[in-house]
Amino acid sequence: MSKFEKETQKDGISRNVRGSTDDGGSALVHVDRPQGAGMLNAKCIAILAMYSKNLELYVGSPAFDANKIKHMQTMVPKATAFFEGGRREKGFRWLGFIQGALWAEGIYSIEDLKEHNRPDMGKEEEKEE
Repeated sequence: MSKFEKETQKDGISRNVRGSTDDGGSALVHVDRPQGAGMLNAKCIAILAMYSKNLELYVGSPAFDANKIKHMQTMVPKATAFFEGGRREKGFRWLGFIQGALWAEGIYSIEDLKEHNRPDMGKEEEKEE
């Protein structure tokens, strides 16, 4: 391990951090999150289902590029399949692309997309007794 790399352990998260190099190279940070960290597959699938339903509203609208809408519509089920099949990294790349395209088309704002990705905090599950 070079002098620019160090491993730290904090809150059960393993991090490999490489600082900037003497020759002006960029920093690299890699974080291995514990299993189950971040958005759950079910949340990602629900977001994609919402996008699929909402994209139907824009089909044929002269205000939006029909080819872009159609492309996003074909991507949603494939992205959903990645999450269902446990291919989270690829699913997140596709979800991110779809969200970027939705923003670029003006369908959702950045604030809307941030809200979609926010964990469902504060919603307590009802306990059966």
